[in-house]
Order: sequence, then structure tokens, then C-alpha cells
Amino acid sequence: MEVSKTFSEASFNSNLPNPIAFNTWKHHLGYIVTNINQFIQNNENPENIKTFISGIGGTLLDIYTGALSENSIASEIVAILKAENSLSINNFKHWLNFPICEYKSIILSDSSRWVLKLGIFPNRFVHIHPGRYSPYTIRCRPSNLKTAIMYKSVFGTNNVVTLERYNSIRKIIGLSPQNRKFGMDGFLKTFRAISVKEV
Repeated sequence: MEVSKTFSEASFNSNLPNPIAFNTWKHHLGYIVTNINQFIQNNENPENIKTFISGIGGTLLDIYTGALSENSIASEIVAILKAENSLSINNFKHWLNFPICEYKSIILSDSSRWVLKLGIFPNRFVHIHPGRYSPYTIRCRPSNLKTAIMYKSVFGTNNVVTLERYNSIRKIIGLSPQNRKFGMDGFLKTFRAISVKEV
């Protein structure tokens, strides 16, 4: 697997149609699981995996768990914006009523709700992410998602979680060790989600 070289490449899926900016590592469970499986098959170096997940940040995030692929989501949103004549950056700003309003929510074909806001990249100025508490989403902390991705990628199909392994993974991604009482509940919830998703 080719390793992304810049923060923007690691953060946003460059295979999606313009003008969509979508951090699929952060917000799309099917994409995450597919790539974890590829990491396992390739016996990927953990340092390379760190590059891919470097764009997972923030305080809390919502992960889409539904059946729509990342390409289907992007294509539906592009079609909606095209129907609204909002595929240019100026028309998109007008559609948002920017700067008075900085984002707008839309509903896709599976009833999931998505937030669209003005992005920072010239060709990918429509930044999208799942709406908070939208259907087919789970919430988690970025640190738990990064730890779960790395844990699954390194230890493969063995879903047994030990404190020793957990802390070894936290060390790889630059997090301090924790004990079971205070640190693992959120991680375990996220780890189970990426361990049972079928793609």
C-alpha cells in the first residue's frame, strides 16, 4: 500500500470526486475495515500505518457504519449540489449562506444525515462528515479509534485484548500507557465495532 506523504493526503480521500473533502479514515467504518484487512495481509509496518491515521484528530468524532460506500456518499452529495447549482466555490458559499451560516445538513438515500461546510482546499472545498447522532453512526474519541486501528492491524484476527498489548500500541502512536480501570472502555467499544463490521 502506498503511503501518503502529506497531512492533507493522509486526511482526505483523493479517490473521491471533486469538490468533496472526506476524511474516510476518520468517518467511514467500511473504509477503515477494508484498509485494516489490507494492512494485515501486507504485514504493514506500523510506522506506515501511523501516516495513514495521522489525520484522525479532534475531541469526539462520528463514524458512519451504514451500507453506502464512500464513493456512493460523495456521488450523492455531488448530485445534490449539482441540482442546487452549487458545485462552484462561490455558489457553494451562497448555498450555505456563508459567512452567516457555516454549514448545512442534508439527508442521503439511506436516511443518514451529513454535514457540509466550507473546506480549505481549492479543489475540495466541500468538507463533509456524518451528522452528530445521525442514523448509522457511532461516536468515539480519536485516540480510541487510532489505537483500535493500530491494534487490529498489528495483531490481526486475534481479537483477544490484553493490557500489555494495548499499552504497546499506545506507545507506537505516541500515547501514554493507561491502566484497565481508567483507560480501556472507550477503546474496547471502538475495537469491537471495527472487529465485527463485514465488508
